[in-house]
Amino acid sequence: MAAREWFAYYAQHFDTVELNNSFYRLPKAGAWQLWDEEAPRGFTFAVKASRYITHTRRLTGGAGPNERLLSGARRLGEHLGPILYQLPPRFKCDDETFERLAAFLELLPRDLHHVFEFRDASWFTEPVFALLERAGAHFCAFDMPGLECPLRATAGLLYFRFHGTGRRYGGDYPDAELHRWATRLTALSAGAEEAFVYFNNDIGGFAPRNAATLAEMLGAERAAHSSRGARQGVFPVLALEVFRAAGSHTLKHRSAPLKEKCEPFVLSVPDTQSPAQRSVR
Repeated sequence: MAAREWFAYYAQHFDTVELNNSFYRLPKAGAWQLWDEEAPRGFTFAVKASRYITHTRRLTGGAGPNERLLSGARRLGEHLGPILYQLPPRFKCDDETFERLAAFLELLPRDLHHVFEFRDASWFTEPVFALLERAGAHFCAFDMPGLECPLRATAGLLYFRFHGTGRRYGGDYPDAELHRWATRLTALSAGAEEAFVYFNNDIGGFAPRNAATLAEMLGAERAAHSSRGARQGVFPVLALEVFRAAGSHTLKHRSAPLKEKCEPFVLSVPDTQSPAQRSVR
């Protein structure tokens, strides 16, 4: 399959992608425009905020850096989904950083979904969840070996990332483990207006199959809830996260299952990154 056909192939099975290019450097205007033009109707891009905002400035520096990111992302038009702010490990919550987050939240435009992934357990507290709720922002829950994260959704949106089983950024999720997650995500999504679930792609190519399997399980959970008269909820966007030359991407499950072991693909972009840039997560 030619590289130019990869995105169309993805879109046959999934209908969202998490763009990681923007974490390393801002895409050019032409890249945003190309993604908008190539995306089919109903396709959603989640956009990962620049590491300059989250890792270098650590939520300081005013509105300028984020405004530059969002002005580009808005070129995606109706295809623009959540903005993900992945905070670095060892960035702990204390009185000063809590207020820093509060000040940053005040700068964010309310017409977009802003999602925060904290990589330090000190942020997993009720005051932080309440702060996000008041700001209309969203908590990113995740599954990651070595760091237990609460399964929470704030401000009506469920955003969940699978970062690997057995080891970080790798491994094949067994069906039994996916079934447990399907049950938990179904219960949580009943209180959400929108829900997104993403899989970190692995070198073994297990993520597409895991995403397809979980999508089928979520469908079965939904049918079971419906037969019992329970609120069905909004079911997650099943996705893959791909780390390659074009950055990481995440795809939402459509209908056709991907049962076979799949090699990772990427969404083609006009500009590339160095191997050093690709190593940061």
